[in-house]
This record gives sequence, structure tokens and C-alpha cells, in this order.
Amino acid sequence: MAHGTKLAGTDYAVTGGQCRVDGVGYAVTGGKTQVAGTAYDISFGDYQPVLGDNSWSAISRASRTGIAASLWSVGDTKAVELSGTVQRLPLHDTLWVYILGFDHNLAVEGSGIQFGCFLSAETGGVELCLVDDRYGTENQGEGYESMNFFSSMDDPLPWYQSRMRLEVLGSSDVPEAQATAATVTSPAPGTLMAALPAELRAVMQPITKYSDNGGPFMALENVTATVEYLPLPSEWEVLGRMRYGNQAEWKHVEQYEFYKLGLSDQRCRADDRQTPVHFWTRSASIVQEHYFVQFSNNTTDDHQPGTASLGIAPVFKV
Repeated sequence: MAHGTKLAGTDYAVTGGQCRVDGVGYAVTGGKTQVAGTAYDISFGDYQPVLGDNSWSAISRASRTGIAASLWSVGDTKAVELSGTVQRLPLHDTLWVYILGFDHNLAVEGSGIQFGCFLSAETGGVELCLVDDRYGTENQGEGYESMNFFSSMDDPLPWYQSRMRLEVLGSSDVPEAQATAATVTSPAPGTLMAALPAELRAVMQPITKYSDNGGPFMALENVTATVEYLPLPSEWEVLGRMRYGNQAEWKHVEQYEFYKLGLSDQRCRADDRQTPVHFWTRSASIVQEHYFVQFSNNTTDDHQPGTASLGIAPVFKV
């Protein structure tokens, strides 16, 4: 509930996107509500109109009470301070996360604000990927932003068991399909999760995501649910189509509103913001085993061996 809401000078409460006046509910749209044919401004006393001026706890409260879409828009940004080392990549940077959608894929993934990582600036920034010093190479072993180790090529590891999910991103704390709350409360050292601010981790919600999680090569039944906190997007979630990934994924996922609106078409290196970069998705390739789908930008996909070190740009929900 948002407290301190003003309607014609009187305090009212707003719950679930409605302003209730004398027991009657009125929908709130764009910060205004219609009462008896008259439009009134709704001032949300707990929230600032610029997303980045709000604390993560306030953003979480707006998300959980269902009023976030009345306050902010897809593409709005908030700065995050990254501090730590992700495998071999030292991070001491301020980057921006941005709203991908509200209540995205609600029936499967639940309510909330889903965010993308990262942008180079609060407004007008380019989408970025984190890359390490072996970007574009293969068979580098531990400590790099690869999906899996070279040794796993003989026994391909699916997304839910991948080193990307467990050791690079820290999207799960266990090598099972269902991440636990310890993922955010006690993140593993060397993961991106551990480099995120504690205030953000405190309000992150689990997301149910569908991916090709292994089994008979190219089988539709491979697509199963996992619980994630910081997953990579899938091929469909960015492009709105499947080319290299398992066709069964599209039955359970949706394209993010951010990409439907065409708000971005390219990603660059976080350490060189003029240079486009190839970046991973969590979608396994159905063309060749131990390969995963990757993008050279937000409109062109391909696939690469899971042992390659490519850019990472995960998503999360608050």
C-alpha cells in the first residue's frame, strides 16, 4: 500500500493500482485517477517519479503492491554499484539496470518488475556486457565467463548444471533445478551475485524460467522449469523467435517488453563502450551438442561452444 496519497487535498490509500474513495475503487493510470468524471493527480508520497531516486526497498514495495507500472516505465533505470571479482574479472563500477517489463510472463514467472543488466548511463546509455580478458577464446578452464569447462564437451552440461549458472552468475546456490534463498543471502564468492549491492539482493525475488535442461538431443521434453535469481535471458525473450534453441521453449517464455518496443539493438563491452560484443543466452543449441545460443547484437543470433568466453548480461526480478 502506498501511504500519503493525495486526492483533492485528502489522504487516501492506493492498493493494487486503485485509489479507493469512500469505499469505491478507481483505477490509477499514469499518475491520475478519474473520480466522478474529473481527473485528479495522484501523488505517491512514498515514491519518487524518477526510478533511480528510489531505494531498492521502495521499488520492491511498489512492485509487490502492484502499483509499479503506474509510477515508472519500461526502460527506466537505476544505478548499481558493483564491487568484487567475478571469476577473474575485477569490478568496481557504477552501471545502470533497466526495467525490461512489469509482471512479465505473469502466469509462469509471477508478478514483479524484471530488470536487465546493464546500461552505460541513466539516460541514453548503450546496453553493456561484462567480459573478461579471454573474451572470444575457448578451452580456458576455470575462472572465465564460459558456460562450461572444456572437459564437459564429452558430457554436455545443461543450463541448470552449468558453471555459468552456478559459478559465474550465482543464479542458484545449488546444482539442482530449484535455487534456494541462500542464493541471495549467502552468495558464492566469485559470482556476479556476490558483487551486487546487499540492498538489491535483499529484495530480489526468485523467477521460474524454462530452458532446455538436457536429455535426448533436441527433444521437446528437455524444456523444464528452474528457479533462478540472476539468469541469462533466453533466445526468445530477446528476439521473440527461435532459430537455434529448442522450439519448445517459446511455449513457456515471452519476449520482454523492452525488446518488443525496440529500445535497443546492440550491446557493447562494459570496458570499451564503443565495441559491440557477443553475449550468451541460457538457450542450448539444438544444432550441435555442448553449444549455446549467443547474440552478436539484440537482433542477430548464432551459437557457440559452451567453452567459449563471451559477454554476460543477466536479468533479475524485484
